Formats: sequence, C-alpha cells, structure tokens
Amino acid sequence: NPVLFYTISLSVALLQIIGFAAVPDIPLIFFTALFFLCYKRFTKKNSLLNTFLLGLAVALLLYSKYHAVLIVFFVLLSNLKLFTRYQVYLAGIIAFLLFTPHLWWQYQHDWVSFRYHLLESNVNDYKPSFTIEYIIGQLLLPGPVAGFVLLPAAFLYKTKTETERALRFTMIGIYVFFLISSFRGRVEGNWTSPVLVSLIVLSHEFLNDKIKWQKPLFRLLPITLLLVLFVRIIMVVDIIPVKAIQERYHSWKEWPMEMRERTKGLPVVFSNSYQRASKY
Repeated sequence: NPVLFYTISLSVALLQIIGFAAVPDIPLIFFTALFFLCYKRFTKKNSLLNTFLLGLAVALLLYSKYHAVLIVFFVLLSNLKLFTRYQVYLAGIIAFLLFTPHLWWQYQHDWVSFRYHLLESNVNDYKPSFTIEYIIGQLLLPGPVAGFVLLPAAFLYKTKTETERALRFTMIGIYVFFLISSFRGRVEGNWTSPVLVSLIVLSHEFLNDKIKWQKPLFRLLPITLLLVLFVRIIMVVDIIPVKAIQERYHSWKEWPMEMRERTKGLPVVFSNSYQRASKY
C-alpha cells in the first residue's frame, strides 16, 4: 500500500528533519533497512550471493555504529535455526573480514573507543529522570504526533514471516536494552533509531486492512509536515532567539574564527565534544 507506506514514513519526523545531517544514526537506519532486506532474501534462498550480501550488510551496520551488534543479536535470537546453517557462519566470517581494518585500528590504539563505550561512557549516579526521559523520548521519537498510532500498531501486529519476527524481536529487544541502560546513566533518545525500520514495516502491515486506524494517521500527517517545515527553517535561518538552537545551528560559525586567531592557526584538540571538533 504505497499511500499508507509514504504516510507512515512522512509521519516519522525524525527521518525528515535529520535525514540530511552528518550523524551516524542516519547510515545506521539505512543499513538496518538494507540488512533486513538482505536477511529476507537470505531466508528465502541461502545462495552464496545472498550470503555475501548479508555479511556485507552486517559489516556496514558495524561501521555505522556499535549499536548494530544489538540488531544482529536479536535477529539471531528470533530464529535459532540459523545456527544450523553453515551459510550463517560464512556470512559472519565475511562480515568479520570486512570489519578487520577497524579492529586493527582499535588494536593499534589500545581499543580506545571500545573501552570508552563499555566502561567510561554514560556512567552516572542513577536518577529517576533518566528512565522517565527515556520513556517519554521513545513515545515522541516515532512521531512525534503519529507515534501514538504507529507504536501500538507495530506492537499489536502478529508476525507471519521470519523477517517480520526478526523485526519484532529487534524492536522489542532494543527498547528493553536501553530501558535497562537508563538505570546506568542517561540514554539519548536517538540511540534507539534502528527500531524505526521495524516500526514502519510492522505498523504498515497492521494498518493495511484497518481503515479506522488509518484515518487519524492521515489527519495527523499535515501537522507533522508543518512541524518538519518549521524545524528545517529554523535550522537554516536564525529567527528563533533560543540560545540552545542558536549555538547548535548558527552562532558556532563565529567562535571557530576567534579560536583560529587566538591559537594562530595551530592544531586544536577538543576533549569534551566531537561535534565542536567537526564544526571547528
């Protein structure tokens, strides 16, 4: 149902707002979709071509963001029969070989980013606000307006194929994993971004023959599009006197010039923000 599919896709404001931003969540979402397409073809035919493409998709997922490990894990968990197929192990070897350059770099640098993510990042004294903010964020992320239709639709859908089952396992698994992580420290809302692929596919399958559920989705779409248009405008034009927005999208064009003058063009190291380094 193309009309329903595009309505759902356009209703997910996150994809429309940061779809062109240089953040790792965007390739992660893209390669998640590509991975499930390869997985769907692999489950239908375990050919060498499909095996290679599956391994390639896994490697591209891992290069995007380490969260990709969760996607692979929950897909394997959704279909334990995969462990009886030699092609799965072959796909794993292909993914490992393609990911070897990164692992070699990690080895040369004392596994620096692995240690950071596993031991150092996001470790804080627990506050109830961490969990509350996470739950609210996940309710708003798939919409924010249409999420109250898409979320229950995706969860209520009864899967029929191995791919749909894998999508469901991944969606629930990632939500639960980061819910538990919120007891360790603050969880950023975009960390669950791969679930948007599951959400779009499963909610589409559920809503496809339910006209009553579709009506509020179509009615809410103009609100989402107006919201997206407004956000894109303030990202481009400095018209909102809000310091956080100005610093993120506009005023940062000034301080790099001042830093360059003060440091007389010498290299600058940022220890507190990779965003500032790239903006500089």
